Amino acid sequence: MMGKRLMLALLCVVSLLCAGCELVTEEPKRDVHFIGVGLSYKLSSGTAGSGVLIPVGTESATGKVLPSCLHDVSSVYTRFSTRGYDSFTSYSGGSSLAYITDANGTTDSYSLCVSALDSVASVAKDSDLTIFYYSGHGYGDGLLVLTDGITQTVSGNTYVTGKLLGVDTLLAKLSAIAGDKLVIMDSCYSGNLVDAWAGHSSEGFERFFAGHGDSNIYVLTASAASELSFCGSEYGYFTKVVTTLLADNSRIAFSDLYDAVSEYFASRTFAYSGNLYEMHPASNTSVPLDLLV
Repeated sequence: MMGKRLMLALLCVVSLLCAGCELVTEEPKRDVHFIGVGLSYKLSSGTAGSGVLIPVGTESATGKVLPSCLHDVSSVYTRFSTRGYDSFTSYSGGSSLAYITDANGTTDSYSLCVSALDSVASVAKDSDLTIFYYSGHGYGDGLLVLTDGITQTVSGNTYVTGKLLGVDTLLAKLSAIAGDKLVIMDSCYSGNLVDAWAGHSSEGFERFFAGHGDSNIYVLTASAASELSFCGSEYGYFTKVVTTLLADNSRIAFSDLYDAVSEYFASRTFAYSGNLYEMHPASNTSVPLDLLV
């Protein structure tokens, strides 16, 4: 009788231990996917390039050469790639190679960017983080001025032909990617990406985020929707602040990153074409959750 009782007691202990084991689960592996775009709009050496030709309906506008963008994307890539994630993959087009730049001349950056977004969407898991960074010209309603790999000469000046990626298209591509998405934009008018959040308006929410996934898209932009973003000959001022913060903090919450960037630019002015301008970094801070990077 005693033996049966002892056996039952042992079975109960083993059962409890097994049940306890089932309750302890390992934290999911957090892979990080990085898509960085930094465009100088400068043609290969030996060619007198004049910047980018931006299509505006039947007309066109021009954007100057931005050599600082190549430094920016390299710096951001370095800061994220050394942060100790489970794994870190940088995408260029359909392969895990390098970030997207035009350092060696004209590049079909539009196709590479879209392909990279689609590539990440095909492999990302719910536990993953995808970082999208852009440094280049912004136009109109926050359009990303990418390129199509073709040059055009107008009035004796040779330009890289631009191809515009709209905010809505970008958000649609990002929403197709599982997991958290961190978007950092250093371009003029980039605040259009989060302008809908600023007034907490349902109309704006519907326009930008209905059909674009849940609020696990975290956006930080260099400027408000109607503002320019400024750079020196070596780096963009906004990106310089972001990379410094990432270098000084092994882990930093997204909201703290936004607060620190906003505080830095408060009341600072930048001279351009004889006028003084301010930059007001924008963010979709109404997202109730936070993100550690």
